[in-house]
Amino acid sequence: MNYPIEFKLGNYILRMYEDLSVTKYKKKSRRLPEMWKPIKFYKEKKNRKNDVEAIYYRFELQIDGKRKTIRRHRLNYYAHHQDWDIFDSSLDNQIDHIHGTDAGDYIHNLRIVTHHQNQMNQLNAKGYRWREDRQKWIAYICLDKKNFQITCDSEEEAIEARKQLKLKYHVI
Repeated sequence: MNYPIEFKLGNYILRMYEDLSVTKYKKKSRRLPEMWKPIKFYKEKKNRKNDVEAIYYRFELQIDGKRKTIRRHRLNYYAHHQDWDIFDSSLDNQIDHIHGTDAGDYIHNLRIVTHHQNQMNQLNAKGYRWREDRQKWIAYICLDKKNFQITCDSEEEAIEARKQLKLKYHVI
């Protein structure tokens, strides 16, 4: 895709550049040329399980008389796929960072998934535990409300079993 990408969002005309910066069109007057004003993104930190922190970038726009908060990864996906509904926040319209949020909001790292599929891509899920009553380690995974588990003798085996369960069941 060639940058900058120019697109319409609500009553705004926006441009997204290769470095993911965004400007909005601001019409001054008939005598002055067109003017593009930079949009400032703010960091939004989300704490996940095991104290892993995800950082999202967001900004706000006034659309149809309402203040809307828009995350940069959703805006980038919309810039490339303008038939997609950016404001649909249902459970089957989530944007997944394929390689995690640390890999960035670039289009090659984004895809549409359901909420359940998005949960499969968590990098910080432990997926194993010690069962006191059996004196064994249990590796587990959940898929479509069904639990799959493997009993193991050591923690290392449980870690490896969890990886195998993930490869087998968490395929998007």
